[in-house]
Amino acid sequence: MKITLLTCNKLKNSPEEELQGEYLKRIPCPVHLIEIESKHRDEALQKNDENEKIAAHLDNFSGYIILMDERGKSLTSRQFAQHIENKILPVSSNILFAIGGASGFNAENKAKANLLLSMGEMTWPHKLARVMLLEQIYRAISIMNNHPYHKD
Repeated sequence: MKITLLTCNKLKNSPEEELQGEYLKRIPCPVHLIEIESKHRDEALQKNDENEKIAAHLDNFSGYIILMDERGKSLTSRQFAQHIENKILPVSSNILFAIGGASGFNAENKAKANLLLSMGEMTWPHKLARVMLLEQIYRAISIMNNHPYHKD
């Protein structure tokens, strides 16, 4: 399995960057991190710029695409692991997870996704969402490998 994590904005000298590094070390398969940034201050221009950059990556990706979206499907950790093991890996060993900007994904990018996935009904800052997603990827791999990290 090879994972690509596509995110808007960079983590710079923060506690979240340390946690990201910890989970990147724990995940036993290659994780390619792509951080995109928009220099626009205007929200509409920023959203368009981010979505154009995201679209370029999605269009060139060969594999299973999961976009993190507040209106997406909500799964337990075990269901997430089962989805990867039973639905994704039989089709592709390349998985791209994308966390959009503050204004989210446009309809065109959402249409390119194999799955829209929610982290629950609460809103999370992007820095924390990135760390939480990496932790859930690690947890899912642990579940699939019968490692005792996950407790039911």
